[in-house]
Amino acid sequence: MFSVTPEISWKLQLYFIGLKREDHVPAIAESLRKEIAVMEDEINTQEELTKKRTGLSKNHKCK
Repeated sequence: MFSVTPEISWKLQLYFIGLKREDHVPAIAESLRKEIAVMEDEINTQEELTKKRTGLSKNHKCK
């Protein structure tokens, strides 16, 4: 059996905390990708609505 000094204990804690963070990074990146995709869809929808409204207002003014 071996004894664990406070320094070794501290280094092990930092190591495992680092591993936990590395596990979360891909999850955070994926979450951000999904949020960006949703925002892009919303922008596309808004652009389509703007084009339709612009087209309708031009048609209405021409009559």
